[in-house]
Amino acid sequence: MRISEHLRVLILAAALAALSACTATVARTPAPTPTGTAPTVKRVLEVLDAQDRAVARFRAQAKLDYRSPEQSFRSTQVVVVRGPSSARIDVMNPFGVSYSVATDGKKLSAYDRRQGIYYQGLAQAESFRRFIGIPMGSSDFAAVLRGLSPGLGDSRWSAVAAVEGGWLMRRRLGSGGVLELVVDATTFLPVRVKISGDRDRHEVEVTYGDYRDVAGVSVPHQIAVSFKDGSRLDLVYKSVQRDVVLPEDAFRIDRPAGARFVDIDTGGGGKDGGGI
Repeated sequence: MRISEHLRVLILAAALAALSACTATVARTPAPTPTGTAPTVKRVLEVLDAQDRAVARFRAQAKLDYRSPEQSFRSTQVVVVRGPSSARIDVMNPFGVSYSVATDGKKLSAYDRRQGIYYQGLAQAESFRRFIGIPMGSSDFAAVLRGLSPGLGDSRWSAVAAVEGGWLMRRRLGSGGVLELVVDATTFLPVRVKISGDRDRHEVEVTYGDYRDVAGVSVPHQIAVSFKDGSRLDLVYKSVQRDVVLPEDAFRIDRPAGARFVDIDTGGGGKDGGGI
């Protein structure tokens, strides 16, 4: 399947991935290692569950800076998310929307307005990897955009330990990898996440920073994402809203009349669903 590199970068830019402890836009001194009694795993998960509910419906404008060994790109997006697995990103230009990509947790669809091409596939990790270069499913995708850790669960967590920047928890993922989650020493909200050795997600690291109050809830406004190949994106939110009312079709992109069709999962398509 041939997807334009410009479209891939634009969607990738607003998608997700992995990050490091500092963003490129704001240099930070690492937080110290906490002292005192560590919180229980149960207490940390209670905080993360409450945060999940608080940002269940989320809309924001975002600035994205994407860099890789081959290219760099900056863009502006409107990001809309509904937990646990629905998300939509509209890439903007001075004249309106250039590209849209959406998932309702079951399907992944996108429309390239400039090229008149409509894409659709299943909302699974392999489809995300093939289409936008990110090996995560819709639930992980939506979690990162909402400032939450991918791969959260209520079992198989190690005891909480003090590390530089906060409290560390580890768990073995069902798909074979290891998730390392560091939460803030005081608020227990995510600071950084690293997933390694996972057959679905591969190597992913994510860092969350610049927490600000949004209608009584602390929400990260900077999400830095780093990939094993040296690619990196920095996503900066502004005008964040939560508890937004969302139409039922917000996370579904229907095929416009006359648009060329491409099947994300097979690479097949054409105006009548034939070959490219």
